[in-house]
Amino acid sequence: MEEICSDYGNFDCSYLYIRDFHEQDQETQNIGMEENMGRINVWLISEEDMGEMLAKILKPEDLEFTFAIIMPDLDQPWDIMNQCEKWMQVLKSAIFKISPNLDFKLLEKLRERIVNLCKTYEEPEFDKDGKLISKKIRKN
Repeated sequence: MEEICSDYGNFDCSYLYIRDFHEQDQETQNIGMEENMGRINVWLISEEDMGEMLAKILKPEDLEFTFAIIMPDLDQPWDIMNQCEKWMQVLKSAIFKISPNLDFKLLEKLRERIVNLCKTYEEPEFDKDGKLISKKIRKN
């Protein structure tokens, strides 16, 4: 991958600003809005080679609060499984480069959380109109 100006020159990046209105009273909603907003970094990776940059962007302690969304190219629906496998391999490679630098206790905690999420997964339920039936989220 050709690097231009910096390691991050080839990434498409956006920021999403998140604000919880329920935790603030009316005065704080209008004053200092930027101070009360969280920021989420969104990195868009469109080529496999760009996946190598993940290990440079993410710190080991970021893994606990990081998630990935794989969006296959729906113009080629017959290739969805191949695309998912390709991007899962890119993510796996990046995580394996980052995780040796992670504290063992945190790594074990993350592993247990993943196992627990897989074991407790339930299919979503819909009502007769096709609307999602909301379930209470269990804290583990």
